Amino acid sequence: RNEIRDILLQCSIENQQKVDELLRQVHQHVDEMFVEGDEETTAGKVSTDNGSLVELMNWLKDKIDLETSNEEFADLNRHQIQIKLVNAVEDRFRPEIRRMERTLLLEIVDAAWKDHLLAMDHLRSAVGLQGYAQKDPKVEYKRLGREQFDQMWISVSERVMDLVFRIEQFDESFVGSTWVETSATHADASAASDIGQQQDAAIEGSGGPVELRPARRVGPKVGRNDPCPCGSGKKYKKCCMVK
Repeated sequence: RNEIRDILLQCSIENQQKVDELLRQVHQHVDEMFVEGDEETTAGKVSTDNGSLVELMNWLKDKIDLETSNEEFADLNRHQIQIKLVNAVEDRFRPEIRRMERTLLLEIVDAAWKDHLLAMDHLRSAVGLQGYAQKDPKVEYKRLGREQFDQMWISVSERVMDLVFRIEQFDESFVGSTWVETSATHADASAASDIGQQQDAAIEGSGGPVELRPARRVGPKVGRNDPCPCGSGKKYKKCCMVK
C-alpha cells in the first residue's frame, strides 16, 4: 500500500509541475507574440509579419492536443488570448478545479437569484409609495430592479472569487494520510446460522404451524340502549360505543 501511495503522490506532483510549466510557456508565447503591440492590438494584426500565431497553433496541438484555427484567435487581444489559453490548460490537466469552480458558481448564483426574486417582490409591494414623491411607480420599479440585478451579479463575482481563493492548499503529508486503508473485518456467519437452526427446532417442536382462530367475545353482548358497562349510568350508544 505504501508503494501505491508513493506512486500516486509522485504522479500528482509531476502533473502539477507539468501544468505550471505549460502555464509559464503560455505567458511566454503570448509575450513574444505581442512584443510590438499594445493591449488592444489583435493577434491577427501583430502576427501578420512574424507568423507567431501559426507557431502558437502548432504549440497548442503538440503540447495540449488542442485542435484550433487561426481565425479563432485572430480577433482576440493579448488579455483575451491569455485567458483562453490558461482555461484550455486547466481544462486539460486540472479538470477537478474547473468542476469545483462550476459547482461553486451554480450554488452561489442559485442562492443569489432566489434572494433577488424575494427583493423584487418587496420592491413591487413598496414601489407604489413613489407616487407620493411625484414619481412614476413603473419607471421607478424598472430602475430600482435593474440596480438590484446589477448588484446581484457584482455580489456573485465577489463571493465566487472569495471562496476560490480561500480554498486550502493541503501539504503532501496530509494527502498521503488519506490513502491509509483501514482494516477490513468480516463478522463470523456462524451466529446467524445458529439462530436459524434454533428457529427451525422451535417450529418442529411445536408440532407444526399454529392454527389461527378468530377472536371470541368474553361476556354477554351489550345492546345499544343498555346501560354502559363502564358504570357511568349512560346508555351504551352514548358512552363507550362512540369511543
